[in-house]
Parts: sequence; structure tokens; C-alpha cells
Amino acid sequence: MLESLVGQINGRPVFASEILEPLDGRLRAMAAKTKDRAKWTADAKNAVIQQLRQLIEEELILAEARSSLSPDQRQGLFQFLGRIQETMVAQQGGSTVAADEAARASSGRSLTQKTRDKLDEILIAEEIRQRVGARVLVTWRQIQLEYERQFDKYNPKPAAVFRMIAVPASKADAIEQVKARLIAGELFEDVADDAVNVLGEGEASTIYPTFTGALSEGKYFDIPALNDAARSLNVGQAAGPIMHDGSAWWLQLARIDRPAARSLYDAQLEIENGLLEKRKEKELSRYFNRLKARGNFSKIEDMVDRLMAVATERYLPPRN
Repeated sequence: MLESLVGQINGRPVFASEILEPLDGRLRAMAAKTKDRAKWTADAKNAVIQQLRQLIEEELILAEARSSLSPDQRQGLFQFLGRIQETMVAQQGGSTVAADEAARASSGRSLTQKTRDKLDEILIAEEIRQRVGARVLVTWRQIQLEYERQFDKYNPKPAAVFRMIAVPASKADAIEQVKARLIAGELFEDVADDAVNVLGEGEASTIYPTFTGALSEGKYFDIPALNDAARSLNVGQAAGPIMHDGSAWWLQLARIDRPAARSLYDAQLEIENGLLEKRKEKELSRYFNRLKARGNFSKIEDMVDRLMAVATERYLPPRN
């Protein structure tokens, strides 16, 4: 079934084995683990589509690369092919037989096939470099604009870290207990971690609002009384009880986190690489779309259906 014809790309027949053999281990592992045939089918189909599209793109690029070669370049290509094979043979002590056996053991391909595969990889890389790489450029002005667009990322605002305690107003004894413990000098965080705090312990009773400018001008709470109290605190200080909405509240400014800023000079390489990657993806997409519009290949949906029929028969156990 692996030798089933599933379609054609630019007149070249495509067999199931070309798509399924690279996925063999993955599909077998998925089938061994799954208890849901529908899920396996969906996951396997996604893998098959991805592999098929990669093959189509590679074949279209190779056809484009080969069609643009001059006669002299074609002759040079044959010589280069010979040098690739010579290198692979030399790596096996100069034995063509040993090189062929090593190629089959590592990839299931003969020495000649693996040599041509290597040449195809080089042709694809060079074609993309010429057709796409030359169009992928980023100017200094574009880097500056991107830095300004992501200014907050590279210049994060400071965050005020507030711990909080809330006790229902109906629990007068509990409120007095919190007051007494704080007056006695017990750590705020220890009192906040007590069951008396209805907000919960640890992170549940801690917030990290960011602010701009002076701490005394920040907006930390929508409740005016709490926000006024928060603005008045220095690091380590606490305020409360503040009565609001049926509860007694205490606040402590535990610390202020001030992340380090990164200048345009420090961030320029990261920004440039990010912009280059986006431009490359965009140009590659345009390039592939042009190739697909000119190319001749069977409908992807039909090929996927044929491939899934083979994959289901090969990898999924029959229904009981």
C-alpha cells in the first residue's frame, strides 16, 4: 500500500511512501497510545497535510531552480554532484559499498539517492537565498519605529507590590485580633497568611499594579479609600483598618519592583532579528504562492484522502 500512487507534482508521480515513511514512527506511536480513533485520525491528518505541503513546496522550488540554470551551470551541477558523493565515500574510508550501506542504514536511501537529496537541499537553499533573501531587508529607521512601538516591553513600568488583609466587619473579635498582632510587631505577611484573612494566603492576597511617575500619584485600587491609603505608604509600611463594603482592610507596601530598562542600542539586535524573521516569512509566503499558481499538482484534498486511507489501513488496528 505504501507504493500506492496518491497524485502528481509537476508531472512527477507521488507515492504514499514519500509522505508516510518520514512519519512512520510518529504515526505508530500515536496509534499505540490512542483510545480514540477520531482523535488519531485528526492528528494524523494534520501531520500528513504538513508533510505533503512541505513536499509540494520543495518540488516546486526545485523545478524553479532547475529551470533557471544555464547549460554551463547544469554541467557544473553534475561535477558538484560527483564531489558530494566523493565526500560521502571518503567519510567511509573510501569504500563505495560501505558508503552505500551507511546511507541505507541511516536514511533508507541509497548512496546515489542520498547524494541527490543533498544536492536538492543545496539547490533549494540557494534558490530561496536568491529569490527571497535579497528582498528581506530591515533599515535602521524600521528598528527605531519597532522599538518605539514596543517601548513598554523594553522599558517596563515599575510595580508596587501590596499585601492585603480583609476581615468581615461582622467578625469584631477577628478584627481586634489582627489589630493586636500588627501592633505587637508581628510580620504583616504572617498575619495575611492566617485563616482570618478572607482573601487567602500568599499570592492570593498580593497584587502587583504598575504605575507611572511618583508612587503617590499611582492608581492601584478602584476603591478611593484604599487607593488613598496605598499612595501614602513607603516600602514596609502598612495602613488599616480601612472600612469598606462590609469589611475591614489592611494594606502593606511590601516592595517596589523596578525591572531593568533596555536602550535601543541594547535591544537593536533582537528587534532586527525579529523583523527579519517576519519579513522572511512574508516573502516566503508570497514566493510559494507564486510558485503554486504556476505549478501543476493534484488537489491537496484528494491526495490527503488517499494518504489517510493508506495510513488508517497501515497504522490503526481494525475495529472490534
